[in-house]
Amino acid sequence: MYYTHSSLSGLPEALTNSEGEIVWQGQYSAWGHLQRQTRPTSTFNREQNLRFQGQYFDKETGLHYNTFRYYAPDLGRFTQQDPIGLAGGINLYAYAPNPLTWVDPWGWAKLFALGTYGELNGSVHVGDQLQAHELLRHEYLKQQGLANTSRLSGNPSIALDLDHHTRGPLKDTRGIGGAHWHEAEIRANQGLGKNEFASTLKRELDITSGGLRKSGVPASRVKQLRQEALKFYKQQVAAKVKSCK
Repeated sequence: MYYTHSSLSGLPEALTNSEGEIVWQGQYSAWGHLQRQTRPTSTFNREQNLRFQGQYFDKETGLHYNTFRYYAPDLGRFTQQDPIGLAGGINLYAYAPNPLTWVDPWGWAKLFALGTYGELNGSVHVGDQLQAHELLRHEYLKQQGLANTSRLSGNPSIALDLDHHTRGPLKDTRGIGGAHWHEAEIRANQGLGKNEFASTLKRELDITSGGLRKSGVPASRVKQLRQEALKFYKQQVAAKVKSCK
């Protein structure tokens, strides 16, 4: 049995045996090309074919098999177009804007993509293994009198995988925990229980934004989502006031 030690982006940097000895080490370029590998012990003679999350090295082609298409680590791009078309962005061959903070484990959608709740749950995203996460909780909007039992399709959201979304540290493959887990921890530390929200919009957004950041979502994406959520909230309040006149 061997244990994999990976970087933040999921690249395996070392393998250790059951005694804790390093049997394999690898060094990569920023876009995942294996530049150098060493085997400190002579007992390990296997190939280590794992690369970025969801990728498997194909020795015959030198490409990385990414479930639905192949990835060229020398180029930092896929060799086939995105199966979900323009829903994944205008560049149909792009892997990610930044390989240090972004991943594309299925090779067909953008983790941390922003949109509305309705857009991210649309038909073009069926099967992309990502879930729409609302910064403004639906229950919060209900308690504010801005929503009924149905979720608001226009509510600004972010696309998250299970690790970044709902899993706790023990089930998260990174051992970090998702946004829901961290958000619950923040609420508990502030004396708030389930479906209990902060007294002001700013504090509520601080809590939900904090949960996203702690789960590993880039701060720039959280900031942009927060701006969109604040704008959406004001629009809902204005619409409610107008309907009451």
